[in-house]
Parts: sequence; C-alpha cells; structure tokens
Amino acid sequence: MLIKFYIKPKKGVLDPQGRAVAENLRSLGFNTVQDVKVGKYIEVYIDETDKEKAVEIVKNMAKKAIVNEIIEDFEFEIVEVNINEYEITKGLNLKQDIGFGSKI
Repeated sequence: MLIKFYIKPKKGVLDPQGRAVAENLRSLGFNTVQDVKVGKYIEVYIDETDKEKAVEIVKNMAKKAIVNEIIEDFEFEIVEVNINEYEITKGLNLKQDIGFGSKI
C-alpha cells in the first residue's frame, strides 16, 4: 500500500514560507490571494494488505516520526497498489479521517 501524507502548519502557527509565497503571488498581480500554507507531502510504501491495519500503522507513524502534532496538522490517503506496478498516475483518492488532530 502507498500512504500519502499531507502536512501543513496548524492554524495560528507562523508560516514564513507561506507568507513569502503569498506576498510574491500578490506582487505578480494575483490580488485575490488571501493566505498560503506551505507544507510537506510524503509517500510511504508499506507491505500490508489489510486496510484497517494500515490505518493503525499510519497513525503510529504519524505520531512517532512524521508529524509534529504541536505545530502541524495532517491527513492521509491510502492507495492500494502493488509496489512493483505503481506509477505516479495510478493513485486512487481514498482519504481517511485518522480520528486525532485536525483535518486539513
């Protein structure tokens, strides 16, 4: 399975990169830009076929290694793929609510 993590700063946390991108976009004439959040996108491939077990693995990964829950929010997708056959264009959009933290 492929796990796609989408991570961004929590609301209220300073995001200097987001602010710089927003200011740059406005300077280029995109005056409707209100705010920008710059985050991270991480792909993790796991050897698991049971979706419920995969969700538990993802929660543990997020808490222990991938997400700083103090300053970051995240959500993830689980994509059922054979790692040997995976191509960038084959992703399925199977967003999962993880049950803790804030959803992006």
